[in-house]
Amino acid sequence: MRPPIVWIAVAFGAGLWVGLSFFGAWGLGGWVGLPVLAGGLLVERRAPLGAATGVMLVAGLLWGGAADRERAADCVGKWGRAGDGVGTRAAIVRLEDPAPAGGGVVDAEAVAGACGGALRLRWPDALRAPGGTTWVVAGRWAEEGSKDRGVLVVRRARLLDSTRRGRGGLRDRVVGRADTLFGARAPMVDALVIAHRTGLDPDVRERYAQAGLAHLLAISGLHVGFIAAWLGVVLGLTGLGPRPRLAAAAVLLLGYVWLLGFPARSAASRVCGSGLRLPRAPSPSRPYS
Repeated sequence: MRPPIVWIAVAFGAGLWVGLSFFGAWGLGGWVGLPVLAGGLLVERRAPLGAATGVMLVAGLLWGGAADRERAADCVGKWGRAGDGVGTRAAIVRLEDPAPAGGGVVDAEAVAGACGGALRLRWPDALRAPGGTTWVVAGRWAEEGSKDRGVLVVRRARLLDSTRRGRGGLRDRVVGRADTLFGARAPMVDALVIAHRTGLDPDVRERYAQAGLAHLLAISGLHVGFIAAWLGVVLGLTGLGPRPRLAAAAVLLLGYVWLLGFPARSAASRVCGSGLRLPRAPSPSRPYS
């Protein structure tokens, strides 16, 4: 017999798929969610597994529906569903990373206009832009593989606000500091610390790919786990109790993952779980045995 968690996970996954696929078209939130919840309350005592499965089905349905609405409201969702595949688009964006003078793909956040959300830009040559600055950009929208993915090939860009703000401004300061401290090795440091790979030499990427080590250049749970381990050691030396140390580590880890842009591969829940199990650093007055 399969453990109950399997059926609960399957129910959540099924609800998530239905919410993502049909929520907008069918309006399933109220028509399906409320009856299932009512049925779960009725059979809670006699069939707790069935009730839990129904609740998780509704949770997945609502989650998927919310994600579908958010996707439809952002620039990528609107432009991808326009039906013309390729077209001219414009948006006001705040850069998440500094754009190099040689051009390249840059992540940005649409901050004003008819749509919002994360947006990938192919920045033009000979136009350097600090991270966190606000621009109005226009160019050709090109889909990449599916209607929900694409890149805006910027043809025209005009600076609106030169003040470095938000996460992009902080990442720009990290890039500048790394450049001062590490010089020619700064692009590698940027890639390993904040997942900023725009300035990384293509030859270096190719060598890592040929060696089967390309995953090392992408932020994952392993990278964030190293940060969690160091936090456990450093906070253990401060003399804080277990609960304050746990709270401080959670806040610092959340801040770091926010700086990364909450990437899916950061495995934040896994890392936080590993951080909870970090032993307290030994007291200086207690020698190692």
